[in-house]
Amino acid sequence: MNRLCQALTLCAAVFAAACGGGGSTPTPPPPVGNFSNSSLSGQYAFSMSGTDAITGSFFARVGSFTADGNGNITGGIEDVNTALNGPQTLAFTASTYAVQSDGRGIINLSNATGALSFSITLLSPGKGLIVETDLNATASGTFLLQSPSAFSPAGISGNYVLTSTALIPTAPRTPSSANSYRRAAGRFPAVCSMKMTTP
Repeated sequence: MNRLCQALTLCAAVFAAACGGGGSTPTPPPPVGNFSNSSLSGQYAFSMSGTDAITGSFFARVGSFTADGNGNITGGIEDVNTALNGPQTLAFTASTYAVQSDGRGIINLSNATGALSFSITLLSPGKGLIVETDLNATASGTFLLQSPSAFSPAGISGNYVLTSTALIPTAPRTPSSANSYRRAAGRFPAVCSMKMTTP
């Protein structure tokens, strides 16, 4: 009987130690990786789409920003197309960013419409994922490091295939594709095929 009481007491003590505790939450370890603010440096092109928070309708934004490697966005521009305002071209003013060692970070951009906040994940110093985290919209996309010197007539040569999807209020999304090639004069003649479907 004495051994049974000792065994029950030991079990109760182990149970109390396992289920009890000081109620503190352990601190998560710091992010691990080789990224920093200097990993985001140069001119980046970005493309995003999502849902406008005010109208609930589809919108898209494309543009570029220049990061200085020290946490500052020194310039940039975007084209935004929303149902409420239509197409707009907006320049970025003084803006900031921060990158953690695991590649996660934030970008805060300012333009004529106000402040925009984004969460980013660097996949490498040359590319990453971007998600809008402010209350203006729900959007996501990608960004890629650009070589500004490649944007010249000599830098664009060869055959290209273009694909696009258009939103027409009275019809579903309409895919189209075009094969085009660049002539020496800088023109892009295209052969286009389009299929429209209506309800």
